[in-house]
Amino acid sequence: MNRAQRRAEQHRRPQRYFDKALGALVYRETMISAKTSPLPTHLRDVLVGKPDASLTALTAGVCTEDNFVLLVQFNAFADGLARRLHDHSNEKQQFAACLPVFHATADALAAIGERHTRTGQYGASGAELSAVRASVNLLRELLDLSTEGLALQALSESHRNVARYLRGDLVRSLTHA
Repeated sequence: MNRAQRRAEQHRRPQRYFDKALGALVYRETMISAKTSPLPTHLRDVLVGKPDASLTALTAGVCTEDNFVLLVQFNAFADGLARRLHDHSNEKQQFAACLPVFHATADALAAIGERHTRTGQYGASGAELSAVRASVNLLRELLDLSTEGLALQALSESHRNVARYLRGDLVRSLTHA
């Protein structure tokens, strides 16, 4: 290779790579996120049914790790949904009043998780169960007011945050910030 070819090689732009599957996924999520229609009843039932089942398992004393992670994820989902509704609504005080409920539930779930590391079982006190139950009931009310787009945005954000926490990325980013 002569000098002119080497110089031309240095100035050549790298070939771009486009992942069609990822592009289609981002496009689909963007289109659904833009929907302003009310959340359909069957989706609302699915979104409330999962935390209800996990809460029932926690109450019965047969809660598994998957049930516990689902409760954490849906509490984060409800918190994110309330924040999005707060940003897109004229009645900001109504949604701002929801946030302490989700913070209390997060504290209760943290206590349940800590107890699990000591005892090996997921168990909850009465106050912790009532906090989790209040969060699930508030999620039901928020989904009645939500649109498809806002619900999808909050759900995907909660999935990402919980997955990052389980990998340990979120803890590292919060401690080094």
